Amino acid sequence: MSPQPERIIWFIAQVLDEVSLLLDENVTAVAWDQKKLKDFMSTLDTQLVATQSCEDKSKAWELIRKEVHHHLTKVDLLASTRL
Repeated sequence: MSPQPERIIWFIAQVLDEVSLLLDENVTAVAWDQKKLKDFMSTLDTQLVATQSCEDKSKAWELIRKEVHHHLTKVDLLASTRL
C-alpha cells in the first residue's frame, strides 16, 4: 500500500523545515560561503512555503469532498423517500 499524498507532503515539509533549522543553528560551526548559504536558505524557505501550501490545499479539498459527499447522501435520501 503506497503512502497517501497528504503524508508525503507532510513528510517533505518536515524534512525541509528540519534542514532549515539545522542550518540556522549551526551556521557558525562551519565556514560557509555566505552568499551560497543565503541563496540555499532562500530556496529552502520557498520550497517549504510551497509544500505547506500544497498541504493546506490538500486538506481543503478533503474537507470539500466530505461536505459534497454529505450533501449528496442527503439528496439521495430525500430522493428515495419521495419516490
